[in-house]
Amino acid sequence: MADFQVGEVVDITIKGVRFLAPAEDEGGSVVIRAADGTEGWIMPPQAEIARVAPAEWPPQPGDLWRDRDGDTWHGVLVDDNDTVDEPYTVLGAGRSSKNNAVEEPGQILEWHGPLALVHREQQDGGEAR
Repeated sequence: MADFQVGEVVDITIKGVRFLAPAEDEGGSVVIRAADGTEGWIMPPQAEIARVAPAEWPPQPGDLWRDRDGDTWHGVLVDDNDTVDEPYTVLGAGRSSKNNAVEEPGQILEWHGPLALVHREQQDGGEAR
């Protein structure tokens, strides 16, 4: 299994398990049986885990991210009072084959991921944004 970091967003797909019963909680949990016959809350070995976003997600203004091709993306704050109520962050392509694209971070992650945070700017007071 890959090395995952606490706080990363992941998709978990469980394949080939037997459904035994709904759990007695109100959260919609289920009781499953693993391939080795174990019952309980343990994720069985058939589970497939796919990284969706790194622990540092979502991008912040001033961030520098690198995509799977090694190209860079810069976090840019959009604060246009005429068109949006709340400021938001987009990712803009650095020098790359991406033709200076500027997109919503989720699109960049989908099209060019995985992404890795290279640098995060510090706020006033020394904390990361």
